[in-house]
Amino acid sequence: MSVRGENKITIEERYKRRYKAGDIPWDIGKPDFNLIQTVTKMAIKPCKALDIGCGTGDNSIWLSQNGFHVIGIDTSEIAIQKAIEKASKANVKCNFIVIDFLQDSADGLKQCRFQRS
Repeated sequence: MSVRGENKITIEERYKRRYKAGDIPWDIGKPDFNLIQTVTKMAIKPCKALDIGCGTGDNSIWLSQNGFHVIGIDTSEIAIQKAIEKASKANVKCNFIVIDFLQDSADGLKQCRFQRS
């Protein structure tokens, strides 16, 4: 058994390990139906969008394909790299940034029109 406080890993490290192992059940390979439903039923016109916790970018890519100007952010470098690759394959323009709001400054991010958590 470990002594209390030993062998604890950070959330970032846990996500890093899961991405490396491919153990990412939340990555369903398509945009979230709640996003699609909200944007289409509420007739939200293309605008600037901030995808917080974008993971591998499926929601960001869908938004971009529908005329939105998207910035996707996540704390996982691996997830952001996968998002960049997916966006390139989909031939869409999205900006992806590795950022942790609890530790990093987010001065360049001023607006958010849609956020699902």
